[in-house]
Amino acid sequence: MKQPLTPVLRAALYRRAVACAWLNLCARQHRYPQLTLDTLETAMTAELEGFYLRQHGEEKGRQIACALLEDLMEAGPLKAAPSLSFLGLAVMDELCARHIAAPVVH
Repeated sequence: MKQPLTPVLRAALYRRAVACAWLNLCARQHRYPQLTLDTLETAMTAELEGFYLRQHGEEKGRQIACALLEDLMEAGPLKAAPSLSFLGLAVMDELCARHIAAPVVH
């Protein structure tokens, strides 16, 4: 019998898929070379998920955060290679622009 994923596990799964998709895109475009999976997931947890948890509390905030993370993906993380939707591209670009310092070019 299939049991649904808990909201915490679902958020972690989508967070990892979104982060992997963004890192793959950044590698192809030679953007944010210093970005790591841990740094990106930490920023997503604090900014994206944290916002909804602070606004709506643990249970409702987690559900809203999960819905957002799902919307950032083109397809479910277990159905295809991680790929971001247009919304996902915009959100992740903004997140990195605000929270991940770009290297200084001389």
